[in-house]
Amino acid sequence: MSALPPSPTEIPPLTVPREAVQRFASILQGGRFWMLVLGWVTLVVGILDALTLVGLVFAWLPIWMGAVVLKAAGRIAEAERTGEAAALAEALAKIRLYFVMTGVMLFVGIVLWLVGFLFFASFLGAMMAAALHHGSAVMPLHHF
Repeated sequence: MSALPPSPTEIPPLTVPREAVQRFASILQGGRFWMLVLGWVTLVVGILDALTLVGLVFAWLPIWMGAVVLKAAGRIAEAERTGEAAALAEALAKIRLYFVMTGVMLFVGIVLWLVGFLFFASFLGAMMAAALHHGSAVMPLHHF
């Protein structure tokens, strides 16, 4: 027994009435404009990130995410127009992939933020301890 999902060739074709597919796709079609905006903005941000030295390492991720959202928006339009269940299924799979990537990025960002916060807090604590240890407190005003 394999833990891997079945390949697309092993999945039987969907037999969903075209009207049902079109109705479900029309619900997503209502948000398609914002999917296109999100996809293009994410893609452009990734390209702009690629122009920086540090961003060059991570720029592939927003570029990929933008492409995924744009592809999903295109498949939604196709599903509504043609009523093909495969187009709607592919759009939903792309939307799922986008949310998985966003969730992983959010989790990694939170972890990095916590590491940075702990580093800063320990650095600040070490600086305060060193200042107290060496007796370098704030000078009183009567020394001026």
